[in-house]
Amino acid sequence: MKIIHVTKILSLITLTVTLFFSCGKKEKQATNIDLSTIDMVSGIKNLEEHLLLSNVAADIEIIPLETSDNSLFNYEDITNIISTPSGVLVGVGKRILHFDKQGKYIGDIGKFGNGPQDFYYTRGLGYNEITKEVYVPSNFGTTNELKTYHLDNGIFLGKRKMAEDGVSLIANKNAGEAREYCFIDGNHIVRRKLPLSNPMEEPWQIMIKDAQNQTVACIYDPVSLKNLEAIKGMSGASIIQAGTFWGSEAPILNRYNGNYSVVFEGNDTIYQLTCKGELSMRFLMNSGNKLSDKEIHRLDKTSQYFNQCLIVKDFLEARSYLYLVVENEEYAYLLQFDKETGHIESIRNKGELKHSNLMNAHYRVVSVPEFTNDFCGGPTFFPFFHNEHEWIDFYTPEEIIESIGQIKQQKVLRDDKNEQLLQLAQTMKVDDNPVLFILKLK
Repeated sequence: MKIIHVTKILSLITLTVTLFFSCGKKEKQATNIDLSTIDMVSGIKNLEEHLLLSNVAADIEIIPLETSDNSLFNYEDITNIISTPSGVLVGVGKRILHFDKQGKYIGDIGKFGNGPQDFYYTRGLGYNEITKEVYVPSNFGTTNELKTYHLDNGIFLGKRKMAEDGVSLIANKNAGEAREYCFIDGNHIVRRKLPLSNPMEEPWQIMIKDAQNQTVACIYDPVSLKNLEAIKGMSGASIIQAGTFWGSEAPILNRYNGNYSVVFEGNDTIYQLTCKGELSMRFLMNSGNKLSDKEIHRLDKTSQYFNQCLIVKDFLEARSYLYLVVENEEYAYLLQFDKETGHIESIRNKGELKHSNLMNAHYRVVSVPEFTNDFCGGPTFFPFFHNEHEWIDFYTPEEIIESIGQIKQQKVLRDDKNEQLLQLAQTMKVDDNPVLFILKLK
């Protein structure tokens, strides 16, 4: 992973047509004439004590989810949360629970099972506000079906195939929502990670399908494109050869106010994506990395990968700022980049580098740094889920109850929300369902 220098930008732009393919039909890509550089190397050195939630928050909804025999679920199983105009959908693997905006349980959407109308271990959710349809990926990686249910009554409406049986549609879950599937602007978006188990599969990482289930585009990292033959050659290889597999995680996809941004693992570029599958460079990132593509994308990560590489693990956007979760050595950083001035600063958490005897691989254990909630108080905040205008986080009863003293003492911008949170903390029970915080972005 090398820094892309300005002198190379024009030649890269002329080659953007090679950044994606559309099921055998190549299409011309849009280009972005305003490229800025995010200096992550400087950002991780410019440490602050806090990053404030008030920099991005316009309002917050605090929603305690009803606890009853029918609605109780294990918060550790949450994979997705969808905010609708009238309520929220919470995906927990074997269930999809529907609550209204006050947190009252309405009912389940569909049901878990092997029947033709059932879903089987979902990891992803989609909602169509126009038709009030709820989309549920089922058995991704085996039968690869997308089941459709109606929001109002949870009744099954139909299903479609997102890929042939056995095609790998497995993505990773990086501290937040499951990445396999989402629904944006009338299109179904599927993500997956590499390597592939089947050498006959094309190595795309993002697939876009329209409402008629026609494939609009299949997109992959330009770095993957450079190594296309090597990736295909290693697909389906024996475990002895697994160390040289191409190990890219599923791409990061961020939505904000009409902008759809993509970050591929180990790539020094933030790309802009259109729902037609057009991919163009939006921001360059100075990571200072000196390892080769092959070294960065090995499955059996070496100590050099963790100590020398600045790897972007998550990306968020707000009106004035971009936020990058970056890992290096034993640390995780949350970088705040001012889109107008270019000023960049960060907070960090210290974790631990560990070694696994399996494949002789190293790995990092560290928690994501979080925003100080000076808006309404309470525990620190980092969105597990988001849409174009909202960031969503959830808190366990223990986290809320343990923060009573903090809630009382904090100076906040919204005293009314602080009082609501304090009353909630004083009445919650430890075995209640979690509490949702839905932050409205400026």
